[in-house]
Amino acid sequence: ILSRVKYVLTTGVEPFDRLTGGFPFGRVTELYGLESCGKTGMVMRAAVRAQNRHICERTTAEDGSTVMTQIPADSDVTVVYVDNEQSLNDDDKIIIDDTQIDGILLRCDTVDQLFKTIENVIDQVGEHEKECGRPQFVVVIVDTIAGTASKEEISAEWGKDDYSRQPKQLRQAFSKIQRKLNRLNVCMICTNQV
Repeated sequence: ILSRVKYVLTTGVEPFDRLTGGFPFGRVTELYGLESCGKTGMVMRAAVRAQNRHICERTTAEDGSTVMTQIPADSDVTVVYVDNEQSLNDDDKIIIDDTQIDGILLRCDTVDQLFKTIENVIDQVGEHEKECGRPQFVVVIVDTIAGTASKEEISAEWGKDDYSRQPKQLRQAFSKIQRKLNRLNVCMICTNQV
């Protein structure tokens, strides 16, 4: 898969970057694991690394090796951090390695609201790219995707049994947004618990 990926976000965690190649742009990456295993720490680090422009273009040299080149200095990076896990402090600040994230920090109650918001941000950044002519990169982090309910689940009466609509809505939303992720330079990282 990574051979078809043009840009990656490196984490600075050498074993992770070596094994995975970094977080790919144009794709959705799910980072999952047990509770308290470091998923949120990893995506917060990824957000800061994106802001600090640790995004590389992957090309293949004549000898078949992979060459990583930092993105152009005249490009812009937008970070969107969706804190559905409620893992941020009340001041909504993310500070990693003495760097505070300067991005869009938000919470979304429903799958519908989450994906409409992400799509809106991507569309606005795409319009900005057309206007200014500079390459634009978007890193979207959803912490945690499973913490996002469907509208029906939120509005249901207490104690009423019903089947979960969230998996179907997530599948449909990912299918719809995947085309935009592929066309534009968007890296979407979702955390999830095992």
